[in-house]
Amino acid sequence: MKDWQSEYERKLISAEEAANLVKSGDHICFTMGREAYAIGLAIASRKDELKDIIVFVPSPGYDFGWYDPGWDDTFSIKMYMVTATSQQILDDRRCDLEVSDILFRSESNETESDIVITEVSPPDGKGFVALERRYG
Repeated sequence: MKDWQSEYERKLISAEEAANLVKSGDHICFTMGREAYAIGLAIASRKDELKDIIVFVPSPGYDFGWYDPGWDDTFSIKMYMVTATSQQILDDRRCDLEVSDILFRSESNETESDIVITEVSPPDGKGFVALERRYG
């Protein structure tokens, strides 16, 4: 088996490099749980250069700015659950509330995700990561 640490280092990119993979018209999806904060901020910082981005956030936890009025030309928000972070955008009817049992594709099948963003644990001794953080 190839040295996993070298492969891991080769694939590791910064939040800004990850955000630069997003193109106008993309559908990006954050997975359930904590959103990847640094990447979310880096994508939001590209507000003035991107258009028509669909952002699916199952349960919004962080405010990256795209829930605010004036961000609608760049980011269309879809979510499963309303939180304190996203209550106002729902009250203002500036987002879509979706009901689905599929995390990476909308129930309406209008589009599949172009980019899926999730946090994983640091690699263990064999190079495996988990979708949940394990302590101890």
